[in-house]
Order: sequence, then C-alpha cells, then structure tokens
Amino acid sequence: MTYKTFSDLRWNPHRLAIEATKVDFLADNKNAEHAVIVFDNGFGVSVIRKAPLITNGSVFEIAVIRGTPEEYVLVYDTGITEDVIRCDTEEEITDIMRQVQDL
Repeated sequence: MTYKTFSDLRWNPHRLAIEATKVDFLADNKNAEHAVIVFDNGFGVSVIRKAPLITNGSVFEIAVIRGTPEEYVLVYDTGITEDVIRCDTEEEITDIMRQVQDL
C-alpha cells in the first residue's frame, strides 16, 4: 500500500483566517489553514495549522473524519483518538494519517 502523507495535504484558508480580517480578537488567526483528505477506506483527516485559538500552542490539530472533503463528520470510535489530537510536527501528522488509512 502506498500511504498518503503530510505532503499530500492541500491547504486552504481556514474560516478563522477569513473572519480574522473582520474581527480584531481573531487577528492571531489570520494565517490559519485547513486541509481535508479522505482515503480509499472512507475515513480521512481534517488538519488545521497556524490557528492559535484552535491548536492551543501546538502547530497542528488533527481529527479523524468520515464523509467527503466537502461534508464530513468527526469520528471518535476508531481507536485512534477519542478527541482531536494536537501535534507539533509533520511526522506526527503523517503517522496519524497512516493509522487512519489502515482502518
């Protein structure tokens, strides 16, 4: 199996980045980015970076999802996590992505 990795993520402005241009208290989130990828098994990940209000000091926040990149739900019953995971490295994100692809 060829795994998707961090380098396969495609980043878009997070909604907080868009709102940060309108609301002063969100200014720290002006560079927030979001990537969603769904794998062949129907599971995927949602990854947020550069969003201090969400990541609480970490670089990334990753969640396991099910659905499509446009319409998905967070899932917590995979055994990978019972909540979102805060990470600091691309390698940590890739490791979680591999776990999700193995479901």
